[in-house]
Amino acid sequence: MWKWIVSFIKALFGIETEPKAIQCKEHVCMPLFYVGENGKPEGTWNYFSKTAAERAHCRAQIKATAVDGETPAICFCLTPSDISGNIWSAFPVINQPNLDTVKEIIVETIEDGIACFPCLYVDDPFGAMPRWWEISLHTAAWRAVNDNLGDLFSGVVLSIETNERASSVGHMSGCIKVMISCFPDLQFYATHLQWMGRGKSGYVWKGGASTPKEINLLLVENSWDPHRGDAAGIGGMSREYAAIKNATGDIKKIWHEYNLNPGGAICQEQREYLRSEDEFGVG
Repeated sequence: MWKWIVSFIKALFGIETEPKAIQCKEHVCMPLFYVGENGKPEGTWNYFSKTAAERAHCRAQIKATAVDGETPAICFCLTPSDISGNIWSAFPVINQPNLDTVKEIIVETIEDGIACFPCLYVDDPFGAMPRWWEISLHTAAWRAVNDNLGDLFSGVVLSIETNERASSVGHMSGCIKVMISCFPDLQFYATHLQWMGRGKSGYVWKGGASTPKEINLLLVENSWDPHRGDAAGIGGMSREYAAIKNATGDIKKIWHEYNLNPGGAICQEQREYLRSEDEFGVG
């Protein structure tokens, strides 16, 4: 009842009632992994396949991880359909009722103070699953998503671990340009890359000219498997931080994937180290 009264008063006086994308502050906190309700690690990629209670727990964990001066944020996948709220009848055909439901979920996330960064593609597509390097064939679908949801997005991410299937930096750059054309006027354009991760066609992300210049944000996965995050320790994180920082310069980075023991002391120490270096984003 009170929510309806507030909405009525806002409408009466012409106050904006539609939620909009959160503009990120000087720093961002975007955990990929968090401690689930069962005490085991959970991830955010499949946010739309979680129950309402699981989503509420996820949001609470993200906000609990953030500190003053950081914008809480989440990255979730918009394909394949089984982890993206079944928004596709059969890609690239949109299921409008399910897309409307996903919009409600995104709105509740924003209203909880969490910036939303959709990731368009996964890293290991199979069968009929969409592939990021074919994005030029999917422009109508992504423009339709933007028409429905774009005002809610703080940024957009091309894919999980794009380096796995990239043949060159130009291969990625062309696809990122298409992504930007489908989602204009967002605060951030990004992709997710693993440091020194080798693609199937020889591309390796090692900074410098191997970083696509069209993006203004990098979601960084460290070189080690996140299961080995504790073994890498603070020493591994500090050494790799220095190497990536030197190789990528001032481009904003969110250290997104580095430890699959999010509740552990070592993960917390690694996160605090990144904060001590005044990094734009921590996970």
